[in-house]
Amino acid sequence: IPDSVKNNSISGYFTKSKDLEALGYILFAKQAEPFVGGSAQDWEPMKRDSAKMYKLAKNGGQLFNAAKTDLFKLKYGYQVMRLYHYCNHFDETISFYDGIKNNPTQSILQLLCMSLKAGALYHKKNTVEAAYLFSKAFAATPVKRISNYLGFKWSLDSGYKKENYLALCKNNSEKADMLAMFALGSPNNDLQTLKEIYSLDPSSSQLEILAIREINKLEEKYFSP
Repeated sequence: IPDSVKNNSISGYFTKSKDLEALGYILFAKQAEPFVGGSAQDWEPMKRDSAKMYKLAKNGGQLFNAAKTDLFKLKYGYQVMRLYHYCNHFDETISFYDGIKNNPTQSILQLLCMSLKAGALYHKKNTVEAAYLFSKAFAATPVKRISNYLGFKWSLDSGYKKENYLALCKNNSEKADMLAMFALGSPNNDLQTLKEIYSLDPSSSQLEILAIREINKLEEKYFSP
């Protein structure tokens, strides 16, 4: 083995541990990687081979079923959901999430998978549930927060009624999180919304940024012609 490989820490790990499950996952993830990159900020959209992606997702589903540990089931599930989502197989994306949502592994991947399901629901025109899941993911982690916010905004129908979206929230904390999403995108003064958020969840992490934003809006209107 050349020194460049032998002295690499992860190579040393696999040489000593013989962890074939982890090695197999890394090989699969590297296969998936070229198909699932890109972002909304790119000048040109990625060119994706949908046929190859679908075939790779089906292979990933078999590896998911064969995985021995919850950790790698979740990891495979995330990769498979990404592949299905980006090759526009949204039904498969949603059904795969339903198979991993109760995975007990504590990981950011649960929230990333939730966002993928939300995106699939959006494309399936189930915009109310999509907005609900995007708001949950936005509140739970700063990872992909811009993406989750944009997904929430895109999921709002023209002439939407907040009540239709809030009806999906299961507790006051979720209602506060969703109201915060509405307030973040509003150009109007939303002091009443802030009061409502505070009454629902005084510890909401969104209140500080919303309060600063309200002050900025008031100052802008005060100093404008």
